[in-house]
Amino acid sequence: MNKLDVNRATFIGIDAHPTTHTALASNRFEEEKGMITFDNSKEGIATFLSWIPTIDSNQDNSIIGIEGGGNSRHSLISHLLKEYQHIYEVNPLHTKQRRTYGTKADKSDPRDAKLIAEVLTRKLSELPKITKHDLSAHFERARNK
Repeated sequence: MNKLDVNRATFIGIDAHPTTHTALASNRFEEEKGMITFDNSKEGIATFLSWIPTIDSNQDNSIIGIEGGGNSRHSLISHLLKEYQHIYEVNPLHTKQRRTYGTKADKSDPRDAKLIAEVLTRKLSELPKITKHDLSAHFERARNK
């Protein structure tokens, strides 16, 4: 496992919803590298996973942040954890704060995905990392309800 060089990393912000997800990739300087909206389905997630290498072919360079609650993002996270090691939880309060203090207060999935990527570039050391253990613990709690 190589040490992550955040100056060369690709930051991918994902705004997750029950039916679709929107992802935006940027570099350390918040310059957009690409955006995709995909269905929250096996096929949609496969499309997203095949899109990431077109943005950055080194998967160790990808830092992924996901906002969105509930079960709508668990399938996506499960698939990401199989291939990527830098996956972080982005609290919606971070993006709300950035939206409020920015020049544009509009709320849209592409705008939120961009804000999530920006939070990754600015607050990475403060964000909780998502691991396979976190996901399996969530599934265990959900099954016991």
